[in-house]
Amino acid sequence: MNHIIIRVLLGISLSFGLVAAPSVGYTAEGDAEFSVSPDSAYPLLESAIKNARSSIKINIYMITSKIIAEQLMKKAKSGLEVIVLVEGQPHGGTVLPLVKELLEQMDQSFEQSIRKRSKILVMTGERESRRYVYNHAKYALIDNRIVFVSSDNFTGSAFPNHKLEGGTRGWQAKIENRKLANEVNQLYKRDTDLKNPDVKLLKDADLKVNDPFEGEKTTTNQRDKRKERTQDLFSFEKGKVKSAELCMSPKATACLVDFIRSAKTELLVEHLSLPEVWYNFERRIRSKNPILEEYVAAAKRGVHVRILLNDETVYSNSEDKEEESKNSNTVKVLNAMAKRMGIPLEAALFNAKNLGVKSLHNKGMVADRSRAFVSSINGTENSVMNNREMAVAMDSVDAGRYFSEVFEYDWKMSTNP
Repeated sequence: MNHIIIRVLLGISLSFGLVAAPSVGYTAEGDAEFSVSPDSAYPLLESAIKNARSSIKINIYMITSKIIAEQLMKKAKSGLEVIVLVEGQPHGGTVLPLVKELLEQMDQSFEQSIRKRSKILVMTGERESRRYVYNHAKYALIDNRIVFVSSDNFTGSAFPNHKLEGGTRGWQAKIENRKLANEVNQLYKRDTDLKNPDVKLLKDADLKVNDPFEGEKTTTNQRDKRKERTQDLFSFEKGKVKSAELCMSPKATACLVDFIRSAKTELLVEHLSLPEVWYNFERRIRSKNPILEEYVAAAKRGVHVRILLNDETVYSNSEDKEEESKNSNTVKVLNAMAKRMGIPLEAALFNAKNLGVKSLHNKGMVADRSRAFVSSINGTENSVMNNREMAVAMDSVDAGRYFSEVFEYDWKMSTNP
C-alpha cells in the first residue's frame, strides 16, 4: 500500500471552523520566490519593497522591525502609496511602547511624503463592533500584481538582517500573478474601508500601551551576546507556481481540510500550536480539534504522518517541568494512537536549541512535495473561525521541493539531536 506521509511541524495554534471561507484559484502559471525565517525572510521582503513602483499595501498583526519600517518610509517619501493595517489590540489588548512609537514615527513620515497618499490604519474597537477577534493576517500586496504571504509578523526576530542565533522559524511565498493579486486587493479594500467601525486612522485610534519589561535594566545589548548561527541556512529561491488558491479566515475549515485531503503520498506540516481540543471561550465549550482528526484520518487511509510541534517551554522561564504543554500532550496522544492503531503516524517536539532559533512559528504544509501551503492560520478555534487570516495553497513542484527540504532539516535536527 502506498503511504501518504504527513509531517506536521507545529508552532502555533490552528483553529478550523465548520463553514468555508471564500477561496480563489488561478490557473495561469506565475513566477514565485520562497523563503524561510529567520534565514532568508528579510532579503526576500526587502527585495519586494525596494522593487515596488506604485504601491505597497500591508496587513500585518504586528510590526516591530525598524529596518522594515525605514524601507516603507523611504518608499512613501519617494511618492509611492504605502498603506499599513495593523492590529490595535493584540493578545492582552495592549501594544508595546516601541510598537506605538514606531507606528507614530511611520505615520509622521507618511504625512511629510510628497503626495501624502500613505497612511497607518488600525483595527480596533469593542468586541461587538469588530468583524474579527484579531486581525492576525501577515501579507503584503506590491503594485497590485505581487502577493507576499508570511507565517510570521514583520519583526526583527522573523525578518532579521543578520545571521545571529535566535529568530523564529516560518515560511514565506512571493507570487506574481495579477488575478491572484486582484482578489487580495479586493479583500484589502474591504478590510481597510474606514466606513467600518473597527478601522481607524492611527491618529484616531486609542492604542493602550503596556510594557511588561518596565523596570528591568539591560546593561548589554542582547544581540551582542549572541553568536553566529552554525546551523545550515536556507537562501530564498525562485520558482514557478502552476496554480494557487487563497484560504482565508474567518471560517477557513474547508480550505484547510481540502489541502490535507489532497495529499496522495506525503503531507508535511509545520505548526506553532496544535491542541488536542478546541475551547470556545465565549460559550465555554470544549470540542475535538477537527484538523487534528484530519491528520489521523489521513494516516488511517495509508498516510505516513510525522508531526513536529513547537516546544512551548521555550516561552517560559519556569523550571517546573511537571506542567505539560498542550503541544507536548498532543505529541503523546498521537504517538500512543499510532502505536495502538498500527497506523503510520509520528509526532515530536521542535528542538529550537539544535536549530539555533528561538521557536517554531510556522503554520505551513507540503503535500506530495508538489503543493505547498503558506499561512498565518494558527491551530486554534479563534484563528480559523474568528480571526482575519491569510494563506495561499500553491500547486508548485518548486515550492514543494523547497519547503520539504526545510522540513526535513528541521525534523532531523529535532528528532536526531
